[in-house]
Amino acid sequence: MDVVLDKADKIVNRIAAGNHLPLKDWKHERLILQKKRRKKNKDVKWVKWLGIIMDENLTFKEHWKARIKKARAMLAQFNRLGNSQWGISASSWRQIYTGMIRAIALWGSELGWRGQRDWEKDFEQLQYQALKKCVNATYGSKIELVSQIAGVESPRMALDAAQARLMGKLMRDTTALGDLMFDDGAGRNEEAGRE
Repeated sequence: MDVVLDKADKIVNRIAAGNHLPLKDWKHERLILQKKRRKKNKDVKWVKWLGIIMDENLTFKEHWKARIKKARAMLAQFNRLGNSQWGISASSWRQIYTGMIRAIALWGSELGWRGQRDWEKDFEQLQYQALKKCVNATYGSKIELVSQIAGVESPRMALDAAQARLMGKLMRDTTALGDLMFDDGAGRNEEAGRE
């Protein structure tokens, strides 16, 4: 395991140096998830790292619940600014949703999104609550129509797009992935690959 992590460290440092990103050695840390637990950490089922809550099975359910809760809290704060009858304009409501509330909900979702229906349903309800004000929709209006009139993509499409962006970023430098995942041990290493 340490050999693979050391390779990953070298690759990250090489890419960072190539992109002129200074990395401090004292900020270096590794996160290792394993099934065995020490007695003192027996009850801990998840860890929060860089704002992403990772559980022991990497289902990201706790992360999703926390993000939706934060997005709903932010929406509740913005409800003070008005509704469809008074306060800020409909286009401002749309900008608040797309620029802030949706961004809060989608933070880190690309890691755990695997087409879960409950994630899609939670996001759909959040989007409906936020966009009702954009289009002066009444309670009971169809969720799909409200999203379509507001000009916002469906929750499934937003989650798929976030995941596609992540994969696009990861696949830009295919040599890094190749060095880490497909090392055949036949003498091929980073130094030989650069020559």
